[in-house]
Amino acid sequence: MQLGKYLFFNRFKIAFILVLLSNIILAVILLFPNLESYLGFDLWNDFTSGIVRKFYYPSYVVFSGIPGYGGLFTYWHSITPLYPFLSACLTLLIGNIPAASIIVASACSFLSLVFFRKILKEYCLFNDDRTYIMLNIYASFYMTAQCFCIPSPISIVPFFAIMDMYFVLKYFKDPSGKNLAFMSFVFTATTFSREILWPIIAFPFIIVFVLLILVKRGKTRGVRAIKLSSILLLFVAMLIPVVIYACYFVGLNLFHALGITMYNLNIMNNRSVESVLYNVFTTITFYWIFVAISFIYFGYSRIRGIFKNRARIHDSPSNGNNNHSTAQVGDIVQGVHSFEPYFHEKFVNAIFVLWFSFYILYRIIVPGPFWAIYYFPVLYLASFFVYRGIQTISKDHFERTFWIILVIMVLLNLANLFRLDPFWWSFSILNM
Repeated sequence: MQLGKYLFFNRFKIAFILVLLSNIILAVILLFPNLESYLGFDLWNDFTSGIVRKFYYPSYVVFSGIPGYGGLFTYWHSITPLYPFLSACLTLLIGNIPAASIIVASACSFLSLVFFRKILKEYCLFNDDRTYIMLNIYASFYMTAQCFCIPSPISIVPFFAIMDMYFVLKYFKDPSGKNLAFMSFVFTATTFSREILWPIIAFPFIIVFVLLILVKRGKTRGVRAIKLSSILLLFVAMLIPVVIYACYFVGLNLFHALGITMYNLNIMNNRSVESVLYNVFTTITFYWIFVAISFIYFGYSRIRGIFKNRARIHDSPSNGNNNHSTAQVGDIVQGVHSFEPYFHEKFVNAIFVLWFSFYILYRIIVPGPFWAIYYFPVLYLASFFVYRGIQTISKDHFERTFWIILVIMVLLNLANLFRLDPFWWSFSILNM
């Protein structure tokens, strides 16, 4: 009887463990037949090997011994060396580059779940059940499962994206010098991880801009406005990652490598309408139409709610602005005695929407392919939409619907081992 109660009260945690096990099974089965392809892709293994050799022989020039290359300045991925550097450091301890690369990717995948849980608990104020429901949704996405321990820099991207978002929320909830230093540090690491995450540096300033607009319009309801001194400190904190990266970039003369990067992105600049729509669909829905339905239902309910609120305000006899706040930049509005109610109720969601929109806009503006993998940095945000969508579809039978969705997602993930995914052929054609 006690065992039954324990299993019932921890059913979402147990499901999460089983989903992770299925992800590991999927990744391992995909990994070993394709290990050489993963390691050889874009010369990442050679990059790691060169860094290991550099540790032993400081005078060694990385990439000098590979035909067609004369050093780091000729290798286009040398602009983001963090993943091979971490793998090389671990190789010094265990003496095996493939194993080190897999361990680094797996560790980052696990840590991304840890930070996602911290976001849900500390800033979304989810209880344990809701937290693990969200973690189950995120972990069961095909892209998460497929890249869980693949030795590739793309496997570490979700970790940095989620960790960055955690420290952004931490700073704007409590804009102390300590939190600012943490945010600056993790952003510095992010600049070296992958170029698709570079726009995160500008994101805190976009949030400040939105805050200032809210203060000016008197719609703050307790929002803590950022003082000029705080804005200057934020500028300095965000300048530190740029300066550190610039020292690395200029010191190793990587201008040619950046030029090669831009050239490669331009020649892969596949921006057909079909490619864009398909890859957005496959990234967000992960080859499963039922998840897409949850997105559609959530979007529909939100739009309907907005129109209802507008109609209610228009019909209200007292539709004037009752908030006559004269708050200036730097003040803390006292309409609500604490910033936290507004932060948890609205501001966290607003930051998520801003980051999602900003990143998608960035992917549209810069050159390069619209491959599904490029939307990986905002993948965890899709969990919120799926969660809300399930609620909208089945308010009275939410948990039953959740279990059905979770089981089907895991089974479909594992079915990809047997090429049963109905979209794999068109995905390959569109990405050629």
